[in-house]
Amino acid sequence: MTHCIETRHLTVRRGGRKVLSDIHLQVSPGEFVAIVGKSGVGKSTLLHALAGHLPYSGEINIPKKIGMVFQQFAVFPWLTAKENIGFGLTMESKGKIELIDESLRLAGLEDKAQKYPAALSGGQQQRIAIARAIAHRPDVLLMDEPFGSLDAYTREQMQAWLLDVWRAHKTTVVLVTHDIEEALVLADRVIVLTDGKLGDEFDEFRPSLHGIDAKFSYQFLQMRQKITESL
Repeated sequence: MTHCIETRHLTVRRGGRKVLSDIHLQVSPGEFVAIVGKSGVGKSTLLHALAGHLPYSGEINIPKKIGMVFQQFAVFPWLTAKENIGFGLTMESKGKIELIDESLRLAGLEDKAQKYPAALSGGQQQRIAIARAIAHRPDVLLMDEPFGSLDAYTREQMQAWLLDVWRAHKTTVVLVTHDIEEALVLADRVIVLTDGKLGDEFDEFRPSLHGIDAKFSYQFLQMRQKITESL
């Protein structure tokens, strides 16, 4: 099988300490993978290594066209919603305008196109950040706890919206989170990261748990308990 992402013996050191050790990860094209772990186990380090932001030993095979979404709302305060989404797009003007308009519709922010981030809610700002990443049509989308700063209600809305976006584009996604419920709602496969090493994988719950409504099922609660125990 051809993998969109593949690492072999990936190791990252910081200050002489191994933050990640001998990581073997394979992600198929179009797959949504969530990596779950407690704070400080190396989740963000793994994403930054995949993105090429950190020195590492071992091997990483990943497409060059990568989008990245951070926990903090990475939007430019001096640009409107429309300008934020279009930032960095280099195509000719007509195609660029159409792509920006499509991304605004996808984000449900057509009526906010000329608004600046200060006039938008946290959820709306994060939609802009994700829509901007998707607008570049990345082969891989890396997401670093993108909804961690949102309140519970907005986070649930954003999860449902992200699933719609993913289903529309089938971009390969790697999400890191400490929220087990979020991982189960969003991902095809959940991998546990503990002490810088990948551990148990959970994928037998698909597709019956995909989506917000599934979290009230017995199977969902059972899988959440299994992952909790693995952590």
